[in-house]
Amino acid sequence: MFINSLAKGLKVLSIFTEKEKELSLTEISQRLNMSKGSIQRVTYTLTSLGYLEKNEETKKYQLGLKVLTLGFTLLNSIELRQLAYPYMKALSDELNITVNLATLDKTEIVYLERIKVRQLLDINLYVGSRLPAFCTSMGKAILAFLPPKKFTEYLDHVELKPITIHSIVDKDRLKDELAKIRNKGYAINNEELVIGLRSIASPIINSDRVAIAAVNIPVLSSQVSLKELEEKYALHIVDLAKKISKAIGSRKGI
Repeated sequence: MFINSLAKGLKVLSIFTEKEKELSLTEISQRLNMSKGSIQRVTYTLTSLGYLEKNEETKKYQLGLKVLTLGFTLLNSIELRQLAYPYMKALSDELNITVNLATLDKTEIVYLERIKVRQLLDINLYVGSRLPAFCTSMGKAILAFLPPKKFTEYLDHVELKPITIHSIVDKDRLKDELAKIRNKGYAINNEELVIGLRSIASPIINSDRVAIAAVNIPVLSSQVSLKELEEKYALHIVDLAKKISKAIGSRKGI
């Protein structure tokens, strides 16, 4: 179903360019061939949401920080995915395993890349899939290396609901878990999201020593014990994360 109001908002945002960073209500109306009243409602909404900013002196509009942040996040995610893919593919081929890449968005992880070798249980994950961060190996790997302020913000907004009987739903227990992850350099999900599924993850760290994403290897609990998971895959996933971290180190802005 086509949503006219959404289309109008996107059209307004799209006409701001490098040459025309500021536009008046009249200029926006003329360029889009839309009534001034209609444009006024759209710009009011976009300004209220932070996607536009109004200069009270000139009465002109410009793109707000919220739009710029979304743009940079998208570009960085695309470039990160491109940089990570060859390393992920090489490990997947070497070990004949599934390898995933995800980043943190508020209280959830978002899958950026997924090299699937086989279906594990009845879980249909794909690029764009979202899962709670606190009960996933990639989520915990990222949380462990967030700046204190960012982690506090996360705790203020997250609701730790049990997904399985193994989910960590106590904030102090979660903090202890993350401290262990920082010491080891990798995180484990021991059936905290789905009974029958384990995974091991390591964070991708930028030049500021902050985790911007993570990679993981999922396995079936019936086939790989907790001890085997660490002994067999810990070094591989940590090495993979380090290679990707090194690759992004030379790319400004990621």
